[in-house]
Amino acid sequence: MASSDLEKKAKEAFIDDHFELAVDLYSQAIALSPSNAELFADRAQANIKLQNFTEAVADANKAIELDPSMAKAYLRKGQVL
Repeated sequence: MASSDLEKKAKEAFIDDHFELAVDLYSQAIALSPSNAELFADRAQANIKLQNFTEAVADANKAIELDPSMAKAYLRKGQVL
């Protein structure tokens, strides 16, 4: 399955409040596209919903590292801290 397909399914899972599934799907997408900052920022949000704050900060930091101009990555990090 393509990274974009996994990302779409992850977004759908997130909207349906299936946060663990969303994290799993984002992780699969990240494995295929490890330089996609958007995926890390979105997985951070799903981890926040699961109260996996350590993972959320790590994902936000990775998104910032990949794309320092991504405002939502800083927002995710701020939500946790």
